[in-house]
Amino acid sequence: MPPNTSAPTHAYGAPWLPITSGHPSTPSTTPSNPEDTTMTTPPRHLSDAADAVRAFNHVSRHVADDWTFPGHSYDALGSLSYLVGMLEQAIDQSTRPVMRTYEHGRVRIDGGGDADQAIRELVAARDDAMRAAAALTAAVQRMHTATSPMGLDTEGLPEFADDEDDDR
Repeated sequence: MPPNTSAPTHAYGAPWLPITSGHPSTPSTTPSNPEDTTMTTPPRHLSDAADAVRAFNHVSRHVADDWTFPGHSYDALGSLSYLVGMLEQAIDQSTRPVMRTYEHGRVRIDGGGDADQAIRELVAARDDAMRAAAALTAAVQRMHTATSPMGLDTEGLPEFADDEDDDR
């Protein structure tokens, strides 16, 4: 994929981004628009999602009153299915800033590396990740479906004795 030769007038391909003082060739990730805070940037949303998954991993390690029965797994797998179902799109959209910069002929590689080669590797890895995300989505959806008919057999459990009498 050759770079587009109609480059923008800004030397870094993104006139709306200020240049950081630390490295002259790197646009800042600080929003230039006051309404754009770190809480609303695309990377921040992905970071928040990762934090939520980490919290789930922490609280779900051990059985608790609200994490005991097959229905709890069904609910969790439904939410996980929803989450992983969006990964393919998130993966694709995560590369858009790089691809836009490349299309304007403005990707620079540290050490004077080959931008075309780096983009080919990025695109190949992105495509692999999107295929893996689609496969993960299908597998988690199957898990969710498999848990749908599952429940707790309460027969003989004293804490459910009243429920059994009501069914008769």
